Amino acid sequence: MVVAPSATAWLAAERSGPAGSRVVMARGPLLTEEIAEEGPLRTTYPDAVRLRGPDATVAAVLSALDGASVAHLAAHGAHEPSNALFSRLELADSPLFAHELSGLRQPPGQVVLAACELAMHHIRPGDEALGFAGALLAGGVRTVVAAVTRVGDLAAANAMVEYHAQVAGGIRPAVALAHAVATDPFRRPFICLGAG
Repeated sequence: MVVAPSATAWLAAERSGPAGSRVVMARGPLLTEEIAEEGPLRTTYPDAVRLRGPDATVAAVLSALDGASVAHLAAHGAHEPSNALFSRLELADSPLFAHELSGLRQPPGQVVLAACELAMHHIRPGDEALGFAGALLAGGVRTVVAAVTRVGDLAAANAMVEYHAQVAGGIRPAVALAHAVATDPFRRPFICLGAG
């Protein structure tokens, strides 16, 4: 199943053109290589652009995201309910805010937010859903995989390794995620948003 904030958002995602072929993996501070899935994902995506440590700055991550096919962002994040466009991912130099993603010329085709609760959103008057994942979809990202509640680091890491292996094998994101979360109830906060 795929969740979309609106029928218009789903249709726009379904009609979006193909993204590039580059895979981006970025790791924020305070995450170990094991929790950030870097070892297993190196096998799945041997040619991926990898940003970690002091290299995972806001400018570097935004630059790498522009035109990527798949982006895996393993970083702690926070949903800001009072102004969801200020929901953020913690990177090496400062937070990457949701509103900063609107500056991408060609948004990535798929973004995986392997962080806490970044699929959460705040409903504004008129039923407008805003949040980090919503900002990605509004900015033209076709598919977003993220958690709606807190998820443990190890459960998230294991789910994302299985998910990416299936997606790299040609399985649609929604189906791959359904398989990856079905084996462990602690993985179930992850959902597929947009078009999958």
